[in-house]
This record gives sequence, structure tokens and C-alpha cells, in this order.
Amino acid sequence: MEELVSIVIPVYNVEKYIDQCLDCITNQTYKNIQIIVINDGSTDSTKEKLKSWEKNDNRITVINKKNEGVSIARNCGIDSAYGKYIFFFDGDDTVELKCLEKVVSKAEENEFDTILYGYASLRKNKILNHKLPYNKNEYLLNRDIIEKVVPHSIGISYKQLEEWLQGKRGIREGKELNGPWRMCYSTQIIKENNIKYNENLKVGEDTIFTNEYLSYSNKVAILDECFYYLHNHEESTISRYLENVDNMINNKKILLNAKKHLSNLIEKRTGIDISEYWGGEVILSTVQIAWLLTNKVNNESWYQRYKIFKEFANDKEVRQCWKRFDSKMKLSIKAIPLLLIKYRMNLIVFILMSIFKKSGFKINVG
Repeated sequence: MEELVSIVIPVYNVEKYIDQCLDCITNQTYKNIQIIVINDGSTDSTKEKLKSWEKNDNRITVINKKNEGVSIARNCGIDSAYGKYIFFFDGDDTVELKCLEKVVSKAEENEFDTILYGYASLRKNKILNHKLPYNKNEYLLNRDIIEKVVPHSIGISYKQLEEWLQGKRGIREGKELNGPWRMCYSTQIIKENNIKYNENLKVGEDTIFTNEYLSYSNKVAILDECFYYLHNHEESTISRYLENVDNMINNKKILLNAKKHLSNLIEKRTGIDISEYWGGEVILSTVQIAWLLTNKVNNESWYQRYKIFKEFANDKEVRQCWKRFDSKMKLSIKAIPLLLIKYRMNLIVFILMSIFKKSGFKINVG
């Protein structure tokens, strides 16, 4: 008998995409599924479309609620899920029809509690496959999960940042996207350990949830097949996030504190310090913020924007990451802003970046 599988889908104003999403989910070759769609206060025709889908397929449950964000929506879905396994899909993406059949079969094969699988991005009719940074059909147990899986999605490590500066690697080489749609979870692990999405985070909630979950996982399998397709749209949450620098800075601070809290919890429980795996991300964020603030923001003056950058660069937790990054950086274009910020020459780096921006020069920090 097929185990029941729960699929949680938070949606907000996805009238253009929800039909294709639910079509590929309801037509899965694996039939014993519970589909929980959380309508997070949509103002378009999403609610009406969901009503029709719910009426025509008794496996679908629609929960209509006011708009509170994707974290609260997914937590609502977790509370309603009672399948052995749980998947988190997005309402504007699509899934291979044999996704659940193959993934659940793999999980049942050797009692894996977690399955990682391949995914691809679709943009302007082009498909970009994301190669998983593991050996084909690899599986990992207990401590190895934290030391070999978590580093691929929690952020950029100090060591990886140093290797990038030395030209030995790409800045995002070997990294996975943080979306929860890239894996199959054990509902039991989530509920027994009370793992929830951080409702204070607007960006990075996936990072914290998934890596906290992985720290409790006992047996992870890698399935080297592409099952999930990300449909990138201009109106997506991440696109709106990058357009608002003030919100981005505030959310980066909240995410930094959340990563530190998670690191402390994992170290206390397992003795493994994962802060080394993501500290370089904070350093890159400092450079990224300086670069973005050289653009006009909310009619603020150049000096006001510099003060915003300086405040972030001098934040206590940010400085702790810079102190831990003790790389002997060789002088190069990539290293110049890092060297200046490391030694608190914030005004000089901001002036130089402003000059670079006006000259048409581009800085890419991933």
C-alpha cells in the first residue's frame, strides 16, 4: 500500500500559474496524496480557481487566510499535514509527473528519512539544470549530513571566499538553492522537533528551516534526477526584495541573527560549529550593500546612503564575521573592497564604488 504523502503549496496572486501547477500535481503517477493549498490573501482570481480545483479533486484542501507571508502560510500547511512524507512546492512552478513515485520509492527502499533531488530553472523558455554537488546516488548518515549537506545551502564559507579571491573557484560553485522544493522531508522529524519556518524572516526562511531540519535528519539519499522546475517571473518575491535596498539590509540583519541562533543550537546539540560554513556570506553581503547603495535610494543623499552602509558594516555581528575572516588577501580588483572594509576604511570603499558605478564598471559578488 502506498504511504500517504502531503504536499504543501503556499500561494499569493498566482492566477496565471496555479492551473499548470495543480495539473502536474494532481496527475502524479503516485496517487495517495494530500494536497494542502494555503491561499495567503490573494487579491486576483486565485481564490476562485482554487475553489474549482477543490471541488473537482477530494485530495485538495484549500485554506484561505489573510496575507501574512509565506512562512506563516507554510507553517499552517505543516499543522494540517498528516502524510509520512511532506513536500513543499510553490504555486507558480511545475513538477515532473513521476516525481513523487520515484522519490517516495527511493525513501522506502532503505528507510531514508530525507531525499534530495535535482531541479532546474526556466527563464524565457530556456532551461538551466542545477547539478547537485554530490556523488551520484550517494547517501549520508547522521554527522555527515551536517558536515557535507548543510554547507551546500547555508551560505558561503570563509574558506570558499578565500578560494574565490585566489581565483580557485566560482563564488557560488557547488552551492544549492535554498528552496524547500528541492527535497522530500519526514513529517515525523518536523513535528517531533517542532521545526517551523521563522515568521520574522522575509528572505532566508527556507535556509533556516531546511538546515535546521537537516541537523535532525538521520539518513539522507541523493537522487540524481531533475524533478522540479522553477519558473522565474519578474513579479516574484525575490525580484521585489532586490529592488528595495532598505528592506534587504534589515532582512539581512535578521537572517544573520537567525543563522547565529541556529548555529548555537546545532553546536550545543552536536558539537559541530556550522558558523564557518556561512560567515563568508556576511562579508559578501557587506560589499553587495555598499555597491547597491551607490544607486539613488528613496531620494536620500549620497552621505545618507553612506551612513546606511556604514551602520551595517559596523554592526556588532557583522564585525564578528569580519574578525573571523583572517585571510591574507592578495591585492586584486576583487580583494580591494574587502580589504578596505576589513580595516574599517568604509568611506574610501564607498567613494571608490561610487566612482566605479559612474564609470560603468560592474562588481559581481554573486
